[in-house]
Amino acid sequence: MKINIPHDAMGQRIAKTVTNKNVTTGDKFVTTYYVRDTQGIVLAVYEHKHGDSDNGTFTLTEQHLYGASRLGMKKRDLALNVANASESTPPVTHYELTNHLGNVLAVISDKASDTNEPTVVSLSDYYPYGMTEPGRSWNSGDYRFGYTGHEKENDLAEGVYTTEYRLLDTRLGRWMSVDPLFGKYAGMSPYNYCMGNPMVMVDPDGRVVYQPEELYYGRNFLGRGGKIMGPEIGRARDILYIYSPSFRTIYNQLSNSKEDFHIKARKSNSKLTYELGAFRKSERHIYLNVFFQDGGYGTITYNKKNTWDYGTLYEELFHAGQYLYYDKKNKQITHFQKEVEVKVARALWHKYEGICGGDGSKYIATFAAENKKYIDKLMKEGVLSGSEKEEFEANVKKFSEKVRDVYTKNGNHSDWEKEYEIKLDYMYSLAKQIYNDKKNNSIKK
Repeated sequence: MKINIPHDAMGQRIAKTVTNKNVTTGDKFVTTYYVRDTQGIVLAVYEHKHGDSDNGTFTLTEQHLYGASRLGMKKRDLALNVANASESTPPVTHYELTNHLGNVLAVISDKASDTNEPTVVSLSDYYPYGMTEPGRSWNSGDYRFGYTGHEKENDLAEGVYTTEYRLLDTRLGRWMSVDPLFGKYAGMSPYNYCMGNPMVMVDPDGRVVYQPEELYYGRNFLGRGGKIMGPEIGRARDILYIYSPSFRTIYNQLSNSKEDFHIKARKSNSKLTYELGAFRKSERHIYLNVFFQDGGYGTITYNKKNTWDYGTLYEELFHAGQYLYYDKKNKQITHFQKEVEVKVARALWHKYEGICGGDGSKYIATFAAENKKYIDKLMKEGVLSGSEKEEFEANVKKFSEKVRDVYTKNGNHSDWEKEYEIKLDYMYSLAKQIYNDKKNNSIKK
């Protein structure tokens, strides 16, 4: 048997071809094709079976279902390379029941039994490193996902799972190749799984280990969604990227930099919050709280409709852009100055590019309304005249007092009480770049 698994430029599996050399007639080649969305999440699976000379059959076999993570899939048998596409059997939907590690413990079908109860497709109990326990596992429907939600690679061996970057052998509790980021885990074997602690940690793609209540979202914000909030962050990012030129500019600056950025969220044990930060190699980071309820100052809101406060997501990525800008210019800027600059930029974003309900911070919206003529000119032309710039920065200074008062009132940053110096370098630089990009038509939606 020969197995060939091609990947795309992002390292994502796009197909798998299994060649059975012992077959002389019939389906000697079986190729599985994976159709993904822009975040790399699998949406559908197709299968092509054929011999040496015939075209064989081309079939839609799976359509995956998602909420905050994969919920299951619709199993299909839709033959596509025939005159009238048809299915030999009706579609059946399978739903996953998982634990805190993402292990698929049971799969049930929407096809009712003779007693009008859900049909159980599979049951699985796992040893800590992922091998299924003999006598405590059963699979009647060939469901492909199991330990930590990974895809089984039974064509290689029983107990082998595939991830984006490596293969995991659950019989040994070891990866089958070296960790591509082994330099970040000094003192650990590059073949170890979850740093020897699989009851607490998970490794979703073969590179980064984290606790299951955390979310690793990938290099430069481009990775796949995690179990908690990844798809929602991704959708918010995609909407901002389409409709906000300034966000698009910041995002591209971060993505094209040599720094290693990613988003990480950690659940707080004391209350229902999530701490979200933009990180880079030097471990500088920006934190904010994420509440599972409507409202709240200084938060990204994850509400009942599973939507995000786009303004705050914009703000946190702006902070990451500040690190790049001021480091490159070898300039110093205090935390207070960073906050004033980002709040002004957010007001500018709110007035000129605000989407999906705009910005929830009233004092930002008020500042945007009061400075409409300056913001419009800054965003449309990228420059302010000398007198306009002086008056605008005088208004910014007054606005900075409100920023200070809000933070100190909430018990944060008491050291800001007497600080008023203004820095708007990055905001001005960004506005000019957006203006030039528009003139040159170099930013495309």
